[in-house]
Amino acid sequence: MLERARALIPPLPERAPAAAAIDVATPLLHVGREASTAAVSSGRNITEAEALRARLDMVYAQHQVGWALERPCEMDGARWVYDSDELGAIRRDVMIILTHHAASRQAAMAPYGRMLLAHDHG
Repeated sequence: MLERARALIPPLPERAPAAAAIDVATPLLHVGREASTAAVSSGRNITEAEALRARLDMVYAQHQVGWALERPCEMDGARWVYDSDELGAIRRDVMIILTHHAASRQAAMAPYGRMLLAHDHG
C-alpha cells in the first residue's frame, strides 16, 4: 500500500515533504516487521525494552504515513473523499488504522518513556 501511495504523489516541490515522510516510514516499517519476525522465529526471549522500542518505532512510522497522506489530499481539495480517488482511499484506510489502540501514540510512547525514566533513575 505504501509503495502505491508514494507513486500517487506527484513530484511537485510542495509535495516533497509528504513523499519524503513515506520514503522514511516505509523501510522503518519493513525493517521492524522483519526484525520482530526473526526474533520470534528464533525462539529467544524478547526483552521489554526491545518490545517497547519496536512498538514506538511502528507507531511513529504509521503516524508519519498518516501525516504524509494528509498533505497531498488537502492540496487536492474535496476530490479525496470520492471512491474514485485512489490516494484518498488509501488515506481513509490509514486514518482508520490509526484509530486502533495499537497505533496510539500515547499507548506506545508513555510506556517507553516510563522505561527510560526508570532506567535513568534505577
